[in-house]
Amino acid sequence: MPDGGLLHFYFTDGTEKIQTWESTSKKDAWTPEARARASAYRREHAAMGKKGASCFTTKIKCGACGNNYEVENCAGMRYWRCRIKRDGIPLREDVLKEVTA
Repeated sequence: MPDGGLLHFYFTDGTEKIQTWESTSKKDAWTPEARARASAYRREHAAMGKKGASCFTTKIKCGACGNNYEVENCAGMRYWRCRIKRDGIPLREDVLKEVTA
């Protein structure tokens, strides 16, 4: 990428044309279909090795919107709740571990 997004064209007749340039590579590749595929992949695949990931990561889905639950810490306890519909009842991780054991 040239400095300042300017392209300099030098022609054999000695003239010069300066054209501004802006990268559209991300815009062209990140279509609504590509975004939907990426979102579906993230919802279905565990975040292995990701900081804060646990055995419940990507396994608990919201019944209202279908998004994954995410964990948050509050007063030393870990709670799981929908990342979009934050008004639902949070699930305590210690209770989830006991129920699923």
